[in-house]
Amino acid sequence: MHTLYQPNAGLITPYVFSDKINHVISIFPEVLEMIIVNVHIHVKPEMVDAFIDATKINVSNSNQEPGVARFEFYQQKDDPKRFILMEVYRDEAAAASHKQTAHYAVWRDTVVDMMAEPREGVKFDLLAPADVTWR
Repeated sequence: MHTLYQPNAGLITPYVFSDKINHVISIFPEVLEMIIVNVHIHVKPEMVDAFIDATKINVSNSNQEPGVARFEFYQQKDDPKRFILMEVYRDEAAAASHKQTAHYAVWRDTVVDMMAEPREGVKFDLLAPADVTWR
C-alpha cells in the first residue's frame, strides 16, 4: 500500500487521501470543469522584445476576465525565444469567451508575424493539488 506525506497532516493512506479529494471536489466542483491550456510559442529572435511587450498587455487584460482563473506568461531560460502561456479557465464557455475579446484579437493580430512557427495549445487536466484556491 502506498502512502502520501502531507505537511501538517502526516502520512495519509490512500483511503484517507481519496476521501480528502472527494471532500474537496464536493466543496469545489468547479475544479473538475477547469480548462487548462499551455500555449507553446516560438518567436523570431529579432521580435522577442516586441512579443513580450504585446503579450504582457494581453496577459494583464486576460486576468481581468471573470472566467479566467489564471493567465500566466513564461519565458524559457535556456532559449529566450520560446514562451509558454498558461491559461486556466473556469469552464469551456470562459475559454471560448476569451477568444472573442478585443484584447485577444489585438494580441493575435499583432504577434502572428512575430512567431517563428505557429503556436501550439495543449490542454491539460488538473490532477493535484486538489485544494486549488485560484481566484
